[in-house]
Amino acid sequence: MQAASQKGMRVLPFVLWAILLGTLSGDYSRVPLYSLVFQLIATGVGIYWFLRYRHRVLELWRGRLKWVLVAWALFLLWAFLTALSSVNVADSLFQFGLWASYFLIFVMSASILASEEDTKKTISLLFLLGLVVVGVGIWMRLGAFEDGTQIDLKSIFRNRNVLAAYLSLSLPLTVGLYLNADSFREKMAYCAVGTLLATGFVLTHSSAGWVTMAPALLLLFILLRHLSAKRLVLRLLVLVALTTALVVPLERGGFKYAANTFYGNIVEATEAVSGKPVTGTVSSRIDYYRAALDIMADEPITGTGLGTWETVFPRYQGQPVYYSIYAHGFFLQTGSEMGAVGLFLVLALFGALGWVCWRSLRVTRRLESYVVVAGLTAGFLAVTLHNFLDIAWYFPSVSILFWAEAGLVVAQLRREEVPRSERVANPLLGPSEEITLSKTRDLQGISARLALVFLPVLFVALFLFVALELGEHALLRIGDAFMSRSRFQAAEGAYLWASRFNPLDSQPPFRLANLYNIRFEKSSSQEDLERGVLFAKRVEELDPRSSSGYAILARFYIMGDSRVGPMLDKAIAELEKLIEMRRPFQAPYGYRELGRAYLSQGRTEDAKRVYAMILQAYPEGIYSRQPSHTPLSREELAALLGESHLAIGKIYFEEGDSEPALREFEQAANLQPDNPAARFNLGLSYYERGDVEKALLHLKEAVALDPGYAPAHYYAGLSYQSLGRMEEARISFENAIAIAPEYSEARESLELLVR
Repeated sequence: MQAASQKGMRVLPFVLWAILLGTLSGDYSRVPLYSLVFQLIATGVGIYWFLRYRHRVLELWRGRLKWVLVAWALFLLWAFLTALSSVNVADSLFQFGLWASYFLIFVMSASILASEEDTKKTISLLFLLGLVVVGVGIWMRLGAFEDGTQIDLKSIFRNRNVLAAYLSLSLPLTVGLYLNADSFREKMAYCAVGTLLATGFVLTHSSAGWVTMAPALLLLFILLRHLSAKRLVLRLLVLVALTTALVVPLERGGFKYAANTFYGNIVEATEAVSGKPVTGTVSSRIDYYRAALDIMADEPITGTGLGTWETVFPRYQGQPVYYSIYAHGFFLQTGSEMGAVGLFLVLALFGALGWVCWRSLRVTRRLESYVVVAGLTAGFLAVTLHNFLDIAWYFPSVSILFWAEAGLVVAQLRREEVPRSERVANPLLGPSEEITLSKTRDLQGISARLALVFLPVLFVALFLFVALELGEHALLRIGDAFMSRSRFQAAEGAYLWASRFNPLDSQPPFRLANLYNIRFEKSSSQEDLERGVLFAKRVEELDPRSSSGYAILARFYIMGDSRVGPMLDKAIAELEKLIEMRRPFQAPYGYRELGRAYLSQGRTEDAKRVYAMILQAYPEGIYSRQPSHTPLSREELAALLGESHLAIGKIYFEEGDSEPALREFEQAANLQPDNPAARFNLGLSYYERGDVEKALLHLKEAVALDPGYAPAHYYAGLSYQSLGRMEEARISFENAIAIAPEYSEARESLELLVR
């Protein structure tokens, strides 16, 4: 029994290191299937570890260290409660599972990696991870130079700021060990690792990373002030020189771009503080932060629920070009998603970690261990400051590494604070394991007994929930694969099973509604319409703040109105719900469909108001570039704006207001020069104003673009007739009649012309 226990203890550090290696999977925060696999593995290992070696886990409860666990417990409890009242329960529970996994990583790192030898091996692994990430990034960068597609180093994360934060957790530690190294071998090794990590860090061109690394390195130098100033200066100069020697040939013009960007951000920030209107990175963050504060004002206690920023933000978004699925500020986003209580608890959690670092620095006696804690503390400071400005925390790769390193600091503090005289052999774990006498007394307390019962139940429940979520997402992937092959029946079965695995998630019913929508377009089946409406309503119930349910339900009603029966009023009701929660630049087609529906019912003033909102959302000139975070391409945006101008122009024209009608038609034609309807209406407007030559010019272009456009032929004939070009007028009238024999106006004009 003892041999098996010792063998398990020897294997578990490798399991934890394997989880850390999993951080090389990069950006899986937006790929739920991969993230759920991580959650399942972490939770499963955590359950095994706690059930088999629970006394070792509960050693963390000893003395003042228990306040770190209290901070964790309160934060997780509040996260779970807010998830239950979230605007999207499934997304919030998914994010709660991630946080619970980070807690397990922290606990396992603090209790499994209990020896200095394990700490050294883990640090070596961290350096290896950093070198692999930098190496892959440089390789990708060199390959991208040929077509000039990549200037910033992003590596596997596809985001320079995330890579900078990831390296921030290892770079100060490497620098500290290099500055402290005495043997030639250690100096060369740490210098080489530090040079490569620093090179990768500089090549990210991350302004936030550069700014937050400065106070981290300053803190490191303060903590290492016991070293001689001469050693610090000389070794730093060597490190800077070697890094520069690597960076310069790899830049190829990128540094100038980075320097200009960095300088531009500083200027923009200065102008923003002084109250001047600005556009760019700083102004976008100001927009996000303002939205986060507005959300906190509306939901001050519980927030909107973990992981719901993407759903809620569009209601508070200021401008179409400033959209993001993250608030670019971890603490503000936490406040908006978990309320003031959640913000206080997460600050308390980070504060508890800061206390652990400070306490460990005070009691650590071995110089090498002290340097390790100092380097890790500086890395924590860099990433924490980075969290105020960017999105790195929402990439699990960074969070896993952060809490694993936090566990190393806790393990170091445990080693230093437990005197040798208080240690005895632990009969449960075998002669090689130890437990303190004071801890043995602590285990008799009520809190320890509650933890022994509550934690396994919590972790097993989390494990089962994650397993069900994993099954759901696997079935969704299978269903998507069937849909891509138009195997609708098989896809329907997969989606239905996915909805049974997780009835709280809106994705299975949304996919089912979309499937029935596609089938209804092809078959006009009453059954597909009814099923589609049923699942679209289910999406609305599960995710009331998202536009998906309202949009697809309105689509069903619009199609049903033309094929089954009167449903336009229902479509308008759904679209009106949609625009109550979505700005035009987040639901442009919803606004367009509502405008069309109003026009079909003759509600011209309502239609004009909706189309005007679209034009107001996309001010003049914005269509000359593609907004980076809107669902529209440049061509799609031009078509949407062109249709809006055209619809408003027609309303003005029918009301007899020729001046604004002409102005709208001209803008529509400028946006869509190849649109025959825009050319025709512009020509018609000029004709009604008596400017026949200009009218004929645009009418001829409309005919050239669409030879089957009968009204364009007819008004071109009238224009020719006004100019005395009778033969060309006759041909135009005949063309209009040939295209549309029932065109009575063209027939009458031709008869009058022939007489």
